[in-house]
Amino acid sequence: MKRFLELSGRLSLLQKAWLLAPVAVWWSYQPLLSFGQNGTMYFELSLTLLYVVALALMGVPSVWRAQAALLKSRVVWLASCFVLISFASLAWTPNGLRGVLTAGVLAALWLVFLAAVAQKKQLGAIAWALARLFIISAVAMSVLALVQFVAGIWLERELTLLCAGCAAEQFGFVRPNVLTIEPQFFGSLLLAPLLITLHHLLKQPRNWWLMAALFIMSTALFLTLSRGAIFAAGVGVLILFGLAWRQARPHRIVLPGALLLAGALACLLLQGAAAAISPRVNETFMGAVRSSVHQLTLGVVALPDDEQPLPPSEAAEPKFDGYVAESTTTRTERSRVALLTWADNPLRILGGVGLGGAGVAMHTAFPTQIGAREIVQNQYVETLLETGVVGLLAFAAWLGGLLYLTRQVRWLWAIIAAFALQWLFFSGYPNALHIYLVFIVMAATAAFSVRHAR
Repeated sequence: MKRFLELSGRLSLLQKAWLLAPVAVWWSYQPLLSFGQNGTMYFELSLTLLYVVALALMGVPSVWRAQAALLKSRVVWLASCFVLISFASLAWTPNGLRGVLTAGVLAALWLVFLAAVAQKKQLGAIAWALARLFIISAVAMSVLALVQFVAGIWLERELTLLCAGCAAEQFGFVRPNVLTIEPQFFGSLLLAPLLITLHHLLKQPRNWWLMAALFIMSTALFLTLSRGAIFAAGVGVLILFGLAWRQARPHRIVLPGALLLAGALACLLLQGAAAAISPRVNETFMGAVRSSVHQLTLGVVALPDDEQPLPPSEAAEPKFDGYVAESTTTRTERSRVALLTWADNPLRILGGVGLGGAGVAMHTAFPTQIGAREIVQNQYVETLLETGVVGLLAFAAWLGGLLYLTRQVRWLWAIIAAFALQWLFFSGYPNALHIYLVFIVMAATAAFSVRHAR
């Protein structure tokens, strides 16, 4: 705390604004300013989006002063190339309003990125504080997830801010989404702080605070039952464990590994207990555990069912008793439709249907299969559909550039890989702004570190 107080007294306004990021990212859906909807989109503003816009506007003076240096930066050119291609595609998008609004979000992120690179030295000076605040806020939100989980046993869904698919009636227990739109986004938000905590714990195995933080976050992550977020975390964990093994520290893997397994076990115990005592659903302890394991393993692991049937009850039977194949097939079907729409003609293959036009284009091509308001739910396929091969290559070049920038701090590759995997499960900007903000901090601080090392 003393170090934070000493730091705050000598920070610029933009640095202080950046220190709000670890808190602002969690408010990506609640509370929400809603302005209605039309046939192709909802008009909504979240606190996270408002924060990003404010951060972008605050960074404009820094961008203006550093314009000469920014024009010489390769990392700036990589990011700007994708942004400019996206802007150009507005000329042929079939959904102009959504395209312009999406371009506005992209422009705000671009300005934040340019300002971060312009002030990379100042941002590098507070990187440690950003990481600590992210861990602290993640632990606080994980505790809130546990509160929401318990409250959802008895209280109405609307009172606990649970999404429609998060209530106990689905699996027999609550899936916490906290202040996000769905559990998968809450799980995605936990990825970076969880992996940062694990990285530090591998270096400081006796740090009780880090041990507690890892256990609490991993428990909350498993409670979401979001396979995309959990699998992404697993990939990040394996990368960090692999780096520790190569650095001749294999013994330090044991304790963090045990804590992660303890989080999974605590999750199953909580889910079973919640189902057993819930007045809303007619489910047993082991029935809930079986459903959870079956869902997380994509139906591969099926625990034996040797229990006696429950007596009739006024409580509802859980809607699902295991792996929900529909959640997987829906995503793969949308990607299939998107790829068929993209491959319709050579010009579309090259330049896409235009920014914001995915839903309308897919609905036009397959009117009985998908609505005009739908999204692809795969960032790579959506980028390909909206900006074509040119846009996807620019997007991939930016990711490759980020990997190159962080080559001297390879543990960050665990976060990059986790987020890159997450993009296979959702698309769009407003609900996943944390990914871009984390990448921006990585790019700016890594660029400063590389130049400073030279």
